Amino acid sequence: MSSLLQALGLIKISKKADGMIRNPVRFEAQLWTFLQNPSLPIHHNLQESALRPLVLKCLISFGNDTVAGADRLAQLMSIIETLKRQGRDVCSWFISSFTGEASSLIPSTTAL
Repeated sequence: MSSLLQALGLIKISKKADGMIRNPVRFEAQLWTFLQNPSLPIHHNLQESALRPLVLKCLISFGNDTVAGADRLAQLMSIIETLKRQGRDVCSWFISSFTGEASSLIPSTTAL
């Protein structure tokens, strides 16, 4: 498999398609992490699904006007996705947060 990765590393790619593809041999150990840890999925569908609402929002609203706005949106979406994955009610968390009842995003040990 290493020879295949070395051959891929020799392929010339445009600047835009840069990144890990440019030198796959350098990241070979990371490519096979799921084999050493069977609890890791082979795919990244969960992450792709989590990003979909944000991508659709950006398409509909034509993105953000400022970096600060993009940062705030990313933080809000991160909070929302974290609460969803924990099975917690998003609206009630925000209401309690806005009323000054500090509620952690870290689940309590009793909830685990």
